[in-house]
Amino acid sequence: MPDAQVFAQAQSQGRVLLTRNVADFLALARQADGHAGVLAIFRDGNPRNTMGYEQIVLAIAALEAASLPVQGQFHILNHWR
Repeated sequence: MPDAQVFAQAQSQGRVLLTRNVADFLALARQADGHAGVLAIFRDGNPRNTMGYEQIVLAIAALEAASLPVQGQFHILNHWR
């Protein structure tokens, strides 16, 4: 599915989107007004910077514990390790 269609479907269902496709979904989030939120994960060639599933879950928990809003926001989960 094209990124725009994935984003639209998530938003029509009121779902926060989790993605590793940072650049494309950042652009879509900037164009959308009042979206449910986007959680993004950067990855690069360095395995030390790669987040596994457990780290992703812990980063989401840390973001929730900080009581920051997700709706309408674009959060990089790498910052929440």
